[in-house]
Amino acid sequence: MPITWSLKPGVRLRPIPEQECCLAYVPRPPALHGLNLSSWLVLTLCDGREQREIGRDYFDAVGPSGGPGATPGAFDSALIQLEALGLIERRAIEATRKETA
Repeated sequence: MPITWSLKPGVRLRPIPEQECCLAYVPRPPALHGLNLSSWLVLTLCDGREQREIGRDYFDAVGPSGGPGATPGAFDSALIQLEALGLIERRAIEATRKETA
């Protein structure tokens, strides 16, 4: 079953590009998290699309750089961590069948 990822309601972002990070605020329970460039990118891509689409766009962005974000498992690890921090939420999409009359 496909999975979509979205920013949780109430999460606020404060990019700090000059320090190559982004601060993410979660209102309940109140918390402030510092995100590195890879996690920041994954977070911005979690806009309700399916995980495979987000992953494709992520690897298109980081693949050419060859940095730590391009290592195997970096994308999946970022998703897991962002979810654990309460910044994103997943939804399973049920397959629907079109009925013909």
